[in-house]
Amino acid sequence: MAGEAPKLHPDEGPFRRWLAEGSDSGLAVVMLLAALMVVVGLYLLDRSLFW
Repeated sequence: MAGEAPKLHPDEGPFRRWLAEGSDSGLAVVMLLAALMVVVGLYLLDRSLFW
């Protein structure tokens, strides 16, 4: 990710560029899953504490 970013097409966002690169797509998916698990875990913990 360091250095200058490649030119993007007008309809191409950073997520699509990650998928095209392939090397960072695994890391991006793991980070998204980890964030989702944290959010769901905090939500369930909040419900169990205050119900």
